[in-house]
Amino acid sequence: MRNRNIDLSLTPVEPVVRQINTRSTNFKVERKQFPLVPCEAMTIYKSQGGTYEKVVVNLKKGMTRSELYVSCSRATKSIGLYLIGDFVPPKPPEPKDAVAMMFKNMRSERILKFSLEFPEESQEERFFVMFHNVQSLNKHIFD
Repeated sequence: MRNRNIDLSLTPVEPVVRQINTRSTNFKVERKQFPLVPCEAMTIYKSQGGTYEKVVVNLKKGMTRSELYVSCSRATKSIGLYLIGDFVPPKPPEPKDAVAMMFKNMRSERILKFSLEFPEESQEERFFVMFHNVQSLNKHIFD
């Protein structure tokens, strides 16, 4: 692009010429067009549950924490996430926010306690290994 003196911030789109075969030999059909595909846009709510290679988020004033999370988490990789506008962190959740209260409750009243003990540090004479992939358990039980 430098040889052609084209601004590097621009994306060149060259026309494509294709020959279309016809049953009749009397005609030669050529199709010349620019290889462009119409773009589509969607709301943050419509994007929920989907993942996309490239995501452009227009950071408008007053985006809620959940809107910001949903919109930014749709990209499969951070390199495919493009933010337009100034990032303004959303307000922290209110103390009585339902989600904040649920997390607080889960932290204080959790049923499962995480503990990890390495076999070589164990005082037990034997230990058990639990295997979740039951389809291949029989095949690999003695591995």
